[in-house]
Amino acid sequence: MRGETHRTLPLTQETYDFLMRYKKVQKSYMTLAGISSWGDLLFPVMTDYKKASEGIPITQTSPRLLLHDLCNELGFEKRITLYTCRHTVASKWANSGKLPLVADRLGNSVGQLQRTYIHASQDPAEMQKFLASQDA
Repeated sequence: MRGETHRTLPLTQETYDFLMRYKKVQKSYMTLAGISSWGDLLFPVMTDYKKASEGIPITQTSPRLLLHDLCNELGFEKRITLYTCRHTVASKWANSGKLPLVADRLGNSVGQLQRTYIHASQDPAEMQKFLASQDA
């Protein structure tokens, strides 16, 4: 089933440091909410304290709704989804040329990465630059 695979992904030091700070804030928040145990989850359910104390992780609905609310608050007219964010990052990474690394990071095959995330540039200046580099 999609999303059921558990993998360990490398993090940058900056991301790791951020997550460690987040865990400290999270611990304070959980303590204030009267939750002493949440299964050491980074993202437990926060809409239901009973589920949080049982160590139940969030579902895809929570971050989706958070992003939706944030976009509304910021006045974005175009809908932004978590998939839009993934697709944008994946496309930029894929255009770096390191397809096996990018595919592994996304949990895709190289073929699936190419079919889904690699698109021809619509920027004329970028196309001119590419064509000029091919003449060398």
